[in-house]
Amino acid sequence: MDHISKELNDYLERMGRLRMLRDQQKEGMIQRLLMLLPPGHDQVFAALYGLFGMTRQSPVDIARAHGLTEEQLIQLVEHDLRQIAVTPEWQMIKPQ
Repeated sequence: MDHISKELNDYLERMGRLRMLRDQQKEGMIQRLLMLLPPGHDQVFAALYGLFGMTRQSPVDIARAHGLTEEQLIQLVEHDLRQIAVTPEWQMIKPQ
């Protein structure tokens, strides 16, 4: 995972872990970012990071639910992180 993707990954990890998405403004920003992904990928992210009040799930469980291997899921997430991380939307809201 490259630096810019890791930065986004770490932010999402904190948001889920700290349940910071109870802040409606931050929740809306993250939802808009995830809307840039292919259909259904937003649900993968919500489950993986525990966003929007969802219970955090393991990559194995998420992969199984989507008919993927764990490695395929990790590749999908890394690809999607990179796609979002280079958007102007993320660049505008990322913590400095």
